[in-house]
Amino acid sequence: MEDGVPDLPGQLVAPLRGTITRVQFQCWVGLNNLAIELHGSDEDLELLNVAEVRLAEYTSASIDAAELLDALQTDPHVAGKFVSSASTGYGI
Repeated sequence: MEDGVPDLPGQLVAPLRGTITRVQFQCWVGLNNLAIELHGSDEDLELLNVAEVRLAEYTSASIDAAELLDALQTDPHVAGKFVSSASTGYGI
């Protein structure tokens, strides 16, 4: 967490790598979304929106677990974060 903003890109990599479950990630988003909304940059807010929309699709059974991970990995907002965070150890 830097300057009060939770590390959403770092957290987002974890379920894609399989180091935390989707449920753990969903709980983390729920606990940290207000801090991201209040203190995050425009990019943080876009990434949070992508994550929340995809999680909502998953929990409503519109997409399955594999589609959720694929949707997150291929979303331009998410993919851009992985490319830019690869140098900090978060790349996949």
